[in-house]
Amino acid sequence: MPFHLYEGPLGASHQPRFLKAKRFSGAQMLAGLKRVVKRLSHAWPDTWCIFRGDSHFAYPEVMAWIEAQAHLSSVTGLTSNAVLQKLAHEVIEQGQAGLGALG
Repeated sequence: MPFHLYEGPLGASHQPRFLKAKRFSGAQMLAGLKRVVKRLSHAWPDTWCIFRGDSHFAYPEVMAWIEAQAHLSSVTGLTSNAVLQKLAHEVIEQGQAGLGALG
């Protein structure tokens, strides 16, 4: 089931508040994510969690920490740029060819 964290009271004052008007630093985002994952893992130890964030959540330290966790993955929306377009070019062409085959 999706579990979303938004700005606003989430119970105890020590819980993280994501999606504030100001941008968190990578260290702040990682600290908040670690607290949430610790609580979720304690409550549901065999559950796989997927962190979904826009590009401003994709700090290197956050992504590296997520990749090192056994039951945690990430999906990050990234703003398009020339490097990503080049890397995705072949996949996009394959997808467009597949759609064309559907008629």
